[in-house]
Amino acid sequence: SAVKLTEADVEYLLSFRESPGRTFVSNTFSGKYYTDAENLWIDCMMASIERLNEIYSGRVLKYKVALAYYALFQSCLVKRPFNLFHRNNLYLRMNEAARSFGNKTTWDKSFESLFKKFVDEINGFVFSNGEHNTVTNQDGFLIDDMRYDLVYIDPPYFSKDRSSVECDYSRMYHFLEGLANYDIWDDLIDYNSLNLRFKENGYRWPENNSVLDRFDKLIGKLSRSIIVLSYKSPGIPREEELVSMMRKHKRNVQVYRLPYQYALRKYRGESSQNFELLIIGQ
Repeated sequence: SAVKLTEADVEYLLSFRESPGRTFVSNTFSGKYYTDAENLWIDCMMASIERLNEIYSGRVLKYKVALAYYALFQSCLVKRPFNLFHRNNLYLRMNEAARSFGNKTTWDKSFESLFKKFVDEINGFVFSNGEHNTVTNQDGFLIDDMRYDLVYIDPPYFSKDRSSVECDYSRMYHFLEGLANYDIWDDLIDYNSLNLRFKENGYRWPENNSVLDRFDKLIGKLSRSIIVLSYKSPGIPREEELVSMMRKHKRNVQVYRLPYQYALRKYRGESSQNFELLIIGQ
C-alpha cells in the first residue's frame, strides 16, 4: 500500500550494464524473440533486480522486486509481435516492410525507456484503502472454499476456431514465466520445441467440451464470495451459457461488455466481432 520504486531505485537498476554474471537469455534465445543486445539487457536487468537485496530487506525488498518484475515483464510484452511468445517471429519486428499490424513505434523504443514508463505505471497502482488486505494467487480448485471478499477468475479464452494451444498460458507466456523462475529456467525448457517453450506440466486448460463443467465446479466451490469472471465473446462456453451457469450459484448477476481488439484477431481482420466480458455474481 506504500512501497514504490523511487528514481534512485530505477537508476540503480539501470546502472549495471556490463556483464551480468549469468547470461542465460543471451545464450539460449539468440535470434528468437529479441536482438542480442536486448537479450543482454534482460540478463543485466535480472542481475540488477537480484542486487536490490544489497540495499533493501524484508517486505520492502519483496515489494520492490515485484514492482521491478512488473516493469520488466510489460517491457518484454510490448516489444513482441502480438504480445506473445508462441512463435519465433523476431523477423516480424525487424523487417523494414509495410505492415498492417503491430506497433513499430513501440518496438523501436529501447528497453530502458519502456522500463521507466512501466515503473511509472505500476507506481501509480500503489495506494492505501485504509484496510489490511490479503491476496492469494493459487489453483482455484485447491483453495479453501471459505468466503472471500472477491474472487477474480481470468482463464484463457477458448474459441471454437482456434487451436487449444492458445488456451495454454504456458505456451503463450513461457518466456515471462522463465524470467520469474530464472534460477531453474534451464530445467523447465523443452529443448525439442522450436520456440523453447516449457515442458508439459499438467496445467493445460481442459479441452472445450469440459470447460463449462470446470467453471461450474469452481464457481460452486466459491459461491459464498463475490465472483468476477473475465471472458470473451464469441467463445466457448458461449456468453449465455456462462451467465446461466453463474445464476445457478449467485442471485445477482451483471454482465459488462466492451469491444476489444485482440492482436491476433486484428491480424485476421475480425476484431470488430470481439468483446471483453466481465460477468459479476453477487
